[in-house]
Amino acid sequence: MDTFTARLDGAWAWWSAAIEEAQEGRWVRDAVERQVIADIRAATNALHGGRPAPFTGDSWHVRVGRIANWAGVLRLAARAGGWELRSVVEHGPPHPAGMAELLSGIY
Repeated sequence: MDTFTARLDGAWAWWSAAIEEAQEGRWVRDAVERQVIADIRAATNALHGGRPAPFTGDSWHVRVGRIANWAGVLRLAARAGGWELRSVVEHGPPHPAGMAELLSGIY
């Protein structure tokens, strides 16, 4: 369970760093980043049938499958934008944070 906790804590730190940079205006997404986000949205929409969260009625098999599919979408998104996904465990997010940190935190 410690590994899961470390991953979750790291993911929140990386996610938060990227979101803070965007909210403070230090990270303004360029055309490539906006297109990648649109592609992620389109690719993952089918994973939940277009329904909004929460997915409490879905079986755990469906939920695990959805998580597994997200991983592939994020790897492709990182490759398309030329960003490297990095480990978030025991590593603080670099500053300034941006798309690579956001995708790494989610991944």
